[in-house]
Amino acid sequence: MTAAQAVALAVALAVLLAAAPAAAQQVWRCGPDGRLFSDRPCADGRAITSADRRTTEEVEAAREVAYREQKLADTLASERAERARVAPGSGLIAIGPTEEELQAERRKREIKLQRASKRQPGRHRARSSGAGI
Repeated sequence: MTAAQAVALAVALAVLLAAAPAAAQQVWRCGPDGRLFSDRPCADGRAITSADRRTTEEVEAAREVAYREQKLADTLASERAERARVAPGSGLIAIGPTEEELQAERRKREIKLQRASKRQPGRHRARSSGAGI
């Protein structure tokens, strides 16, 4: 839906809702503690009347606020999408080492293996047993 279509739909809806009288609706309070509400009768429910006690001006002001907030939310979402589109990388995070870190570890292992292969078989480093002789 384009922005123009969304605005037209919002205006049409506002006009229709403003023209409709605010009639009281029958609502049922259900559940053992009366915390559930339904638009249909329920076994353990009791009927209550609900009516919008706001003035026409208050209703229209609330609709204007909701419209402005939705417009702002749409703007922020499109800006965020644009930033994500032009940002370096895909926006995904990597868990674990980077490719450079992996290559550095491979080089260290290769050097260690080369040094170990160059050692002469008869020469070993003296190791401490930790017994404290």
